[in-house]
Amino acid sequence: MEEDTKVVYCRHQFSKRPNLLKKLWKRRWIAIHFEDKPTADPDAYGPKGRNALRRLKKYCETGVIVAADFHIIQPSSMLIGLIPAGSPIKLWRHVEPGSDTHIYKIYKVVSLKKARKVSFVSHPLLAAIQPQQGTIMRWRMAEEYVKAIFHRRPLPCNVQSLTAGQLEVICYEYLRGRGDIDALLLPIGRSLLNVDIVGIDRNGRTVFAQVTQAPDESQVADKVARLRNYEDPKTRLLFFGPTKPATIDDGSILHVPLDQVFDELRRDPGSTTYKMLERMLNPGG
Repeated sequence: MEEDTKVVYCRHQFSKRPNLLKKLWKRRWIAIHFEDKPTADPDAYGPKGRNALRRLKKYCETGVIVAADFHIIQPSSMLIGLIPAGSPIKLWRHVEPGSDTHIYKIYKVVSLKKARKVSFVSHPLLAAIQPQQGTIMRWRMAEEYVKAIFHRRPLPCNVQSLTAGQLEVICYEYLRGRGDIDALLLPIGRSLLNVDIVGIDRNGRTVFAQVTQAPDESQVADKVARLRNYEDPKTRLLFFGPTKPATIDDGSILHVPLDQVFDELRRDPGSTTYKMLERMLNPGG
């Protein structure tokens, strides 16, 4: 069933071939290219091509939802569509305009069904959490979000539906709304090792906050220990997590359950934070 289908990310890096990309986009095709061999057999290629083709072959056999990057010609959007189970990999010989007709490249292409353009204006998260390397791979971080877009449905209304970056944002908004933090000192989530929010409060104290969904007690204990390294008379430490860790046994760190943050921000339907969560949870709307 499509509801259970996995999500993959496909990157098109043909920077010198915009005409090629335009044809792929118009036809709703994804393509990979490593060597100009007239076969889609992975074993005929070198390591990189072999691995990419093996993944593509498996995805065509099982069926997947694809989020395809065409940033060279579509910098603020991507294509999301379905590869039905049992889809073929086709060989496509493409001649660049102005080239000799006998000089062509052989692309391995797959047709997407029910494909449509999805804008980063409406879905900025898609631009923020893309894989940094690779041609085609599972996109686990965005899986539920992309499924919600494809099926045009909302995500479940709970904390578990949010990505790590979104959790950091809602915890910052919670702190700001309560007056526990007045200004940021560093970007959220990219500041210090295992510290996600760094700011100052109205009294000039430095606020350090850790945000995690980790259910494993050993992982939580490690994060708490790292957060405790910032303990100082001039700091305030907060730990946002699913439950109160047993390792927080003193007053140096304030534990705030993520469910409490979520409920607080959704309390007033007229508030901006309520609308923020609605946007996060309703990508298919």
